Amino acid sequence: MRIAHFCTVDNVGGAARAAFRLHLGLKKLGHESRMIVAQKTTDDPDVFAWDVPLVNRAARKAKNLMAMVRMRPYEKRRPPNSGIFTLDRAGLAKGPAKLAEGCDVVNLHWVANFINVPAFLRRLPRRIPVVWTLHDMNPMTGGCHHSGQCRGFQEQCGCCPFLGSSRRGDLSHGNWLRRSRAVSAIGPQRMALVADSTWLQGMSEKSSLYRDLPNSTIHYGLDTETYQPRNKAFARELLGVPADAETVLFVSDWLANPYKGFEFLVAALKKINRPNLLLLAVGRLPSPAGLDGLKCRHLPPTDSELMLSTIYSAADMLAIPSRHEAFGQVGIESMACGTPVVGFEVGGIPDFINPMETGLLAKALDADDLAGKIAWMLDNPQVRREMGVKGRAMIENEYTLELQARRYLELYRKLASHS
Repeated sequence: MRIAHFCTVDNVGGAARAAFRLHLGLKKLGHESRMIVAQKTTDDPDVFAWDVPLVNRAARKAKNLMAMVRMRPYEKRRPPNSGIFTLDRAGLAKGPAKLAEGCDVVNLHWVANFINVPAFLRRLPRRIPVVWTLHDMNPMTGGCHHSGQCRGFQEQCGCCPFLGSSRRGDLSHGNWLRRSRAVSAIGPQRMALVADSTWLQGMSEKSSLYRDLPNSTIHYGLDTETYQPRNKAFARELLGVPADAETVLFVSDWLANPYKGFEFLVAALKKINRPNLLLLAVGRLPSPAGLDGLKCRHLPPTDSELMLSTIYSAADMLAIPSRHEAFGQVGIESMACGTPVVGFEVGGIPDFINPMETGLLAKALDADDLAGKIAWMLDNPQVRREMGVKGRAMIENEYTLELQARRYLELYRKLASHS
């Protein structure tokens, strides 16, 4: 098949890495997969950065400026840590839609600030079906990427708490309306939603935009040759981690990302009185705040998957203390390397943490319970090692690139046969 993937970037951030891995899995099976991105970071010859023609650059700048102008009245009213809010009108449509011509199927991924989805769907040739892979909640909302306690996406958005708005016809409602018209026009025969977790599929099925469209869950896949257990002693020596350290790992592109809950892990570790306890923190932030009294080894983010597999192998466990987590891709990366996971019972995390099998689940946003689960894992090294073995086996059986690609191909063919 000929598949065109659209993503804002090809291999930076969890959603982009997941899209790129799917692209690689499809190519490995002999299919004609290509990625169209706003920013290219890999040397893959089948990834194409959309070079906006000179005549359109001024128009694009004007659109971005108008989006900023529309957001300006809300900026001072937005609550702290309310996360990013993106509008379709800031993206492109005509050029990317033209690049999709000749394909059997289009797969949208995380396209914020790149694709104007309603306009793109209108311009796409009618014979081409669309799969939209949900990496967070943005495709089903009026602009936010995680709705928290808000259920506006089940209706028509508006009165958006993330904009500090009490007006029904605010920016979120306008964005929702444009998406609703485009989705209604394309119909269930040509469009399907794929979530990365059963939780996110449930949210999509409740959403006013997609409840009448096909929804399914296809978990991410990994290259299990790259992500595999490495020699722990060598990994620790390479990273400067003491051989006898009881090491808890945290991985995020940006440590201060409010969604990822780094502060819950810091609070939990401060409650554990162990002389050899070490926090291994990987992500952007030169000097993590609030770490007084904790031993911490801080590493910058890396694009090297070989290095990531070494980092996972150096740890005794990975912690995922997220406030919101559509899936938690770092969890399956860690398990592929034989390192068990402790995480909050939120979002898609329970999809891969089977308690007492591949890790432990703590009560959502409860630092005390998280501390207890981490301490138990440290107190039971043999069980922890057994969890690592079972986690690796689970990845080999359920989370390979080939399995993920074959599941997508089944959906692509079904849609293509109806269009």
